[in-house]
Amino acid sequence: MTLQLSLWKDTGHSLALGKVKESPYQSAFCMIIIVYINSTVDFMKRISKEMKLTSNSTKSATSTNKMHFPKIQLQVVLPNNLDKYNLEDAARKAELEEVDLDNLLETNEGFHNLTNLGVPKTRVIGIISAVTAGFSVLKAVASQIDVSRVCAIGMSNHGNRKLVEPSWYLESGIIRDPLPREILPGDAGIFTFEKTNYATYGTAGTLTYTVEGTDTQIEVMWSVPMVYGIYSNRFNVQIKENQVASSMLHKYLYNNEFQEVSNGGHWMHRDHNNIKVHAAMTNNAKASLLVEIYYNLTTPIIEVVGK
Repeated sequence: MTLQLSLWKDTGHSLALGKVKESPYQSAFCMIIIVYINSTVDFMKRISKEMKLTSNSTKSATSTNKMHFPKIQLQVVLPNNLDKYNLEDAARKAELEEVDLDNLLETNEGFHNLTNLGVPKTRVIGIISAVTAGFSVLKAVASQIDVSRVCAIGMSNHGNRKLVEPSWYLESGIIRDPLPREILPGDAGIFTFEKTNYATYGTAGTLTYTVEGTDTQIEVMWSVPMVYGIYSNRFNVQIKENQVASSMLHKYLYNNEFQEVSNGGHWMHRDHNNIKVHAAMTNNAKASLLVEIYYNLTTPIIEVVGK
């Protein structure tokens, strides 16, 4: 975010306040600056007589003797990746927070719907409302699985079509149940992948969903290793055409344009064919990976399918 204080006469004079560290609290910071600026206007007017304000050389001598009060303008240039703050901040907080199952059961309808008679399931494949799908739910789900390496994935469909035709490939680890056949608009799929019992490796794989009526897939790759230090949590999301989960696709996503969570790369964004995907991952052995998909496609499905 960039702040700039400008003082104008006939030609502009400006004082750059410089770069301000981007944070989720930037709006509050801007309000503080605005209040401060407003409170100094009267003071600046009083001292303006002492200020030497240059003027254009074409102005007459009489015009140069006129009093010119400074005009104050605060320019706030906001970054275009505001979604980063929400997801990345939530991921970092989730790494440190303790899971409160009782509170989630009472306050989060999505988590309650993933349980059996109020008792959290140890393995979850399910659909909940997208507004209830967050890192608190994913971390709570992952915490119930009794193995040391887990990746709980949430895919939130904020678009106007279904996500259909799931495919998945596992480089290591297992999934207990098939992925849901479709994720409706406004819903989120919650999936858990885990290491194989007694195995010396963690869980890693790739899954895809197709946006209904298109040949476009949302691709999600995750890797939660058994041995940290040599390896670290890694994830990738892509928007591509005519893809299906496979060993080849997994290796490509694993080795290209990925994020190493241990290096601070908690957040990733993709934008392709009017579809936007935001994703973030926690740096835990029982990891949470939240993927949010946004789009509003207007091409009739029948035309896309029949092309």
